Amino acid sequence: MSTTVIWGVVTDASTSQVITNATVTCPTLNVANNNGTYSSTATSDGTYHFTASAPGYTSQEKSILAGGGVESLMFALDAV
Repeated sequence: MSTTVIWGVVTDASTSQVITNATVTCPTLNVANNNGTYSSTATSDGTYHFTASAPGYTSQEKSILAGGGVESLMFALDAV
């Protein structure tokens, strides 16, 4: 068992600008959201599922395999 820090940024898919009011969630982890960036710590190896959303954008789901270290998971949301 190892610890994995998972972090990322949520951007607009067409402009690449950070979406400052975006929220990222994971049903099995606590996620810290801060102006379009997020981070979380997984203390067990395995697959984690994240969802990014923001008003005026289509939500996006992604998964990541945590196995220790630092992993990035970026989101690019499409405007509705």
